[in-house]
Amino acid sequence: NSHKVVTKTFSGIGSHIIRSHRINGFTNEDIAFIFFKSLSYFIFKILKNEKKISDVILCGNLFANKVLLENTYSLLNKHYTITLPKSYPLDY
Repeated sequence: NSHKVVTKTFSGIGSHIIRSHRINGFTNEDIAFIFFKSLSYFIFKILKNEKKISDVILCGNLFANKVLLENTYSLLNKHYTITLPKSYPLDY
């Protein structure tokens, strides 16, 4: 149930970011960069609210995006033990 709320919340934030930046003349590449940086921060904020988490595994196709992976890793690495599985076909 909380997954649906989180997804719905970020979906609304993401569409607002895209609309507001498109109006300001940003390119699609700029908007994608801003979106993935925002998603990194969103992931960090969600995990920060979970007090019992000490280790995080970053895996899945979404983390094949270099901007998302690097920014999420950078934010989380200061607070958590990060694991990047080598058995998944991601381009680290």
